[in-house]
Amino acid sequence: KELTVKELKATVDLVDNRKKLADNIKSEINSADRSIKNINSEIDSLAKNYTTIKSQYERYLQRYYTYDLANNRVVYLLSSQSLNAFLLRWRYIEQFNAFKNQKQIEIKSIREQLGNKLVKIDSIKQTKSSLLVEEVATLKKLELDKKKKDEVLRKISDKEKNLLADLTEKQKQREKLNVAIERVIIEQIRLAEAAAKKAAEALAARESKEKASSGSSSSA
Repeated sequence: KELTVKELKATVDLVDNRKKLADNIKSEINSADRSIKNINSEIDSLAKNYTTIKSQYERYLQRYYTYDLANNRVVYLLSSQSLNAFLLRWRYIEQFNAFKNQKQIEIKSIREQLGNKLVKIDSIKQTKSSLLVEEVATLKKLELDKKKKDEVLRKISDKEKNLLADLTEKQKQREKLNVAIERVIIEQIRLAEAAAKKAAEALAARESKEKASSGSSSSA
């Protein structure tokens, strides 16, 4: 019984530790969910910027398309009425190109960063979810083991009660037997004493008779 109780306690402690570990994993999953929520908020904010950037980029393309097809960039530049106007148009085109390239880089960078973050968070969440499933399965096994040990402990306790009851009954029987043996011994002692007394009385009577008989012979 003591061994089973120790095993049961060890199992209970292990179950408690497993529960704490499962709670920690749940907490980590909740943390991952909060991180995803924060990133989603960031995505919403960046999506607005993306919409603005995309709108600017589309307007740029429309204007650039118009300049490029309607006038041709070279014609557009050469149609300048002065060198100063030519330089302004050249700078304007270069700024357009720089703007286009910059916005393309920003859009690509935003997409990659957010994509990587989402992939990382999803990977963490899947890993933690898998661990949680594993821990829940382990916890169920441990709970089943605990129930089995509880059942074993119950059976041992019942057996112990039966053994104690049987031992109590046997002790009562032993006491009755001791009393009976004591009575037999006392009776045997009484009978032996009575027999000895009777034998002594008989011996004394015989000796008295012999002594009386011996006295009569001497007188004669």
